[in-house]
Amino acid sequence: MHLAILADIHGNVLALEAVLADLQHRKADNVVNLGDCVSGPLWPRETAHRLMRLDWPTIRGNHDRWVTDWPPEKHYPVDAFAFRALDAAKLGWLRALPPTFNFGDGIFACHGRPRDDNAYLLENVEAGRLVPARTHKRLSAFAPSAHASYCAPIAIFLERQQSATLW
Repeated sequence: MHLAILADIHGNVLALEAVLADLQHRKADNVVNLGDCVSGPLWPRETAHRLMRLDWPTIRGNHDRWVTDWPPEKHYPVDAFAFRALDAAKLGWLRALPPTFNFGDGIFACHGRPRDDNAYLLENVEAGRLVPARTHKRLSAFAPSAHASYCAPIAIFLERQQSATLW
């Protein structure tokens, strides 16, 4: 299986279109989007529209959640921009995205950590800085049935040989 993994588009529909053009030559069997779809100072409405039409398995990232669930006065500037640009249908689509996706065959995908879309998988934030995690927890502690897991920012963990081919 050829699996294409995208993450952190952040409203850059032009970059998304470039990836789509490249994917035509790669012949992916499946595509998964690991979230943070629209939050950014570029084209949130157009990006949401394009992703909705593609109908890929898409995971809700932390910025997607902030755009839909936080009150507007709490938004970061890029999230506020996205919130104002999206109509009710696009906000509803974003709000309904699942936090994780299990492809079956041992392939599990999430944004951040499986139980925390706002946490890094291999790093911690300490004193305002990103540092390597002091202890490595096996992914099986997060997703026991997965032997191949994909989290955004892209971090790939393999507990045993997988059948997916990545680019």
